[in-house]
Amino acid sequence: MRKLLILSMVIGLTLLSADALAGTYTISQKSQWEEWKYPKGAVRVQDDTVTLVWFSKDIDPIANAGDFEHESKERGMIPGGIRVGSNFTDARNIIDGNVDTYWKPRVRDSLQDWWVQVDLGRVVLADKLTLTFPDKEGAKPFRDFSVYVSEGAHVSAKVDQFQFGKVGTTTEPNTEEVVEYDLFTIELGTAIGDNLVTADTLKFAPVQYIRFVAHKQSPDAALAEMEVRALGENIALGTLERGGSVRAGQFNDKAANLFDGSIDYYWNAAAGRAALSYWREGGQWFEWDLGTAFWLNRLVILSWYGGEIGLTQSFLMYIQRGYALLTSDGTPLPAVGGEERIEGDFDYQLLSLVNNLQGAPYQFKFDHVFPQRKVRYIFYHHESEPARYGYGLFEVLLYGEGYPAEVEMESGFIDLKTAKSITGVEWEAETPPDTKVEIRTRTGDTLEREIHYYLKNGKEVTKALWDRYPHKRGWTEEITRPGGDWSQWSSIYNIPGQAFLSPTPRKFVQLKLLLSTDNPELAPVLHAISLPYHEPLIKRGVIGEIVPKETKLGWLEAFSYRIKPTFSSGDVGFDQVLLRVPSQVEDVALEIGGEPMSVSYNLSGDSLLVRFPYHVKRDSLKVSFKARVFENATLFDAFVLSSRRPGVWQEVKPIETNATRVFLPSVPVGSDLIRNVSVEPKLITPNADDANDFLTISFDLVKVDNLPQVKVYNLQGELIRELERQPEEGNVYIWDGRDKSEDLVPPGVYSCRISVAADIGTQAISKIICVTY
Repeated sequence: MRKLLILSMVIGLTLLSADALAGTYTISQKSQWEEWKYPKGAVRVQDDTVTLVWFSKDIDPIANAGDFEHESKERGMIPGGIRVGSNFTDARNIIDGNVDTYWKPRVRDSLQDWWVQVDLGRVVLADKLTLTFPDKEGAKPFRDFSVYVSEGAHVSAKVDQFQFGKVGTTTEPNTEEVVEYDLFTIELGTAIGDNLVTADTLKFAPVQYIRFVAHKQSPDAALAEMEVRALGENIALGTLERGGSVRAGQFNDKAANLFDGSIDYYWNAAAGRAALSYWREGGQWFEWDLGTAFWLNRLVILSWYGGEIGLTQSFLMYIQRGYALLTSDGTPLPAVGGEERIEGDFDYQLLSLVNNLQGAPYQFKFDHVFPQRKVRYIFYHHESEPARYGYGLFEVLLYGEGYPAEVEMESGFIDLKTAKSITGVEWEAETPPDTKVEIRTRTGDTLEREIHYYLKNGKEVTKALWDRYPHKRGWTEEITRPGGDWSQWSSIYNIPGQAFLSPTPRKFVQLKLLLSTDNPELAPVLHAISLPYHEPLIKRGVIGEIVPKETKLGWLEAFSYRIKPTFSSGDVGFDQVLLRVPSQVEDVALEIGGEPMSVSYNLSGDSLLVRFPYHVKRDSLKVSFKARVFENATLFDAFVLSSRRPGVWQEVKPIETNATRVFLPSVPVGSDLIRNVSVEPKLITPNADDANDFLTISFDLVKVDNLPQVKVYNLQGELIRELERQPEEGNVYIWDGRDKSEDLVPPGVYSCRISVAADIGTQAISKIICVTY
């Protein structure tokens, strides 16, 4: 009984000790998420969830006017809001959303002070304006008034004055509690193009300011609410805050005016002479990164002719005579392609090709309505005949109701204090249909810190120059970057609890998170991410190298992988080694401490798992095997494992740079994908006499994961047979001289074509085959 009790205590202590070696790093709090880098305005971080932001249509832009700042002539940067000429105390009642509260001007104030002006903080496209008046004792509707709107372009360089257009006025005393005005824009231009609204009246008006003016005084006149209905939240406005950008062929410093929410500023394109009138040479183009991908279905371009509004356009006397508008979801360009590509690194799809040369009147405002599409990048270029011209684009507005198509979030460098063996990635999330949460990781042991030096004018300079002029010194900025030992980003983790894919143990880890949806009405919701970890099997690390470091393409080479642990007290040790190998292996052998050992192993895919009879705690070891290498600079990853600590992998670090890579000196970069083609015999006689009855085609592929196609054709180019790959034999194909119907082919000359598709294009090789009887 005493012996059993002691045994139980030992087991309990062992389990307690194992638990003490384990831990979990969890990200679940708002304060943690807010330290991540992500597109501001597209992600909603709450106390216990992270999700995407909903972008609405048919909004009231008065409700959040105060969230938008813009430049004024008299007061500097100011937020949107409301101003009144009388009784400022109650002014907020006009925009509080409550019809039971109201604003009444003071009777003692002059009639010229009986006005209200609402600043929306940015230009919006509005289609309805609603005034609500109270009707109770002491508070009645205004009897006589007018309502005006302005797009917001200043008409003075010194004071805040704007040109207003009247949208409504009373023609008889008003007694209505609710008065509505439809807002619209007359656009008589004759432009044509894909997805372009061609009506002569656009059902919106550009509006930043709304002005209500009373024409007569009465002691009980009151206004309860002013409401505006806009097309939706303008997705363009948050571009720079989301980390987006824009580049342009000319006037690059003005390109961000395209989405600044102000009509005071614009991006202009100008050609000084006819030879520069085409977009590519003249620079009449821009590429716009929205910072993340959205589901869009509307794009509006606003321009005005010279002198029509404010001071900003007095010299612009020309028009955009036509343009191409393209979008991309961020898919990179294929590495090859016969067609001419436009500027940029992404695969663009045409949204509209607009012709504005149909004759006067020309068009200045362009409303594109189109089927919903995923958009991250927008590319614009002007199309024109060779003639001198110039024009300005004041604002481009983007709309699409629902959640963004995808957002990427990136953590900072998570410090685990000491090197830890991370075993997996777990997360808790809600993923409705058509939504996804995808996670990647990378790890490292060192961080590098860079200090950047700036003068007071914002110019970055060297430290020596910064030290030399103390009176001009500005600020310094410290940037932390991954050290040279950091891994690349891992493959995607698709399932919670998936084994950790980055090198481990490491001291630092970084996470990259993608929240995406193919249905803008649905979004994933993330609650937490956890990284379970253990102390490493060998606390001071394991290093290794492979020899030889060079071989020939496809050659059966004898390799040795040498593993050297640095042991310390308390290490668990290991009794398994996992090697990533590029092909089938032969003649696997093991030495521990220089002594040959019996070994068991199995090969699954590219993973060679070698097991040995006891835990190694003090010796180095060598795993020998034969394998073929088909790609230059092939990396042989290795990990040590312990049957006592299932799920804990410890990476074998290279002794020095490239110590675990094997090179093919005979394989230059960018060379052929198909190598070492063998077609034997040159002539087959498929007559069942066991002599030359079959044709064997074999070859090697370099840097290609796709399956090749091997087909036999006659000399007229007709397909005779598509051959199947021989199982477990690599790229080996057999032809028995029969066609698709299993009939023997006639004697003659045939062509065997080997083809494979890759990122750099499709490559093919043909060989001549002779058949006789």
